[in-house]
Amino acid sequence: MLVLGRAHAAPRNRSAAREPLLRTPPRLEPRPRDRTQRPTAHRLRSYGSRDLNSRVPPPYPRWNVSDLLDPSSAHTSTIRCVARGELDALSAEAVAAERRRAHRLLHPSPEAAVQRFFLALEPGTYVRPHRHSEAHKWELFVVLRGRLDLLVFAADGELRERLVLSPDATTAVEIPPGIFHAYVCREPGTIGFEVKQGAYIPTGAHDFAAWAPPERSPGAAAFERWMRDAEPAARAPHGSDAALLEEGPSD
Repeated sequence: MLVLGRAHAAPRNRSAAREPLLRTPPRLEPRPRDRTQRPTAHRLRSYGSRDLNSRVPPPYPRWNVSDLLDPSSAHTSTIRCVARGELDALSAEAVAAERRRAHRLLHPSPEAAVQRFFLALEPGTYVRPHRHSEAHKWELFVVLRGRLDLLVFAADGELRERLVLSPDATTAVEIPPGIFHAYVCREPGTIGFEVKQGAYIPTGAHDFAAWAPPERSPGAAAFERWMRDAEPAARAPHGSDAALLEEGPSD
């Protein structure tokens, strides 16, 4: 008989023809663990962890400011830090002050090239519209707490723009030189941070708006009330203390 295909020899023992599908692996003895060395990967994962690897140094070194300065330089080695409690105290000063505002200077002297200070304001404080006529006297104001309005005026007393400033809205403004502006405080505990070019020069009479009464004058409170609700295109009322008093307080 002709059979096409591969010839198979019949096994002598059927049980020997079936090989087990799974073989038991040889038993290996565990290697002794060397506890004097730690894998590099473990050292990286546990960097800075006291629980896993207390011998690893902290990721950031402790340094002193004086170590960073050139010993021959005249720079100070003190970093000025302002804590929340200092701002709270500044607001308390503003509440007790007659002008309803207080400031805390960070620059060392009036001659400093950059003037910077914290300003705390309370509702009712009167900031007379003014400008900085010097060509380099820009003003940067950043609101840290509370809310206030920035009022921008034309030279003739027309209100051109009104901006709401708060940490949740417009946070910072930069006012160019020569622009008449004023602030109206809207919330108790309002604090801002102001930066402008030095040196300090007291605001002259020509830089205060002639159509707005001076601070502590009889018409100052009435003018401040007008600024609270004035809309753009409104014009400052009359421009004299007597006229403001004749109108009486506005609600």
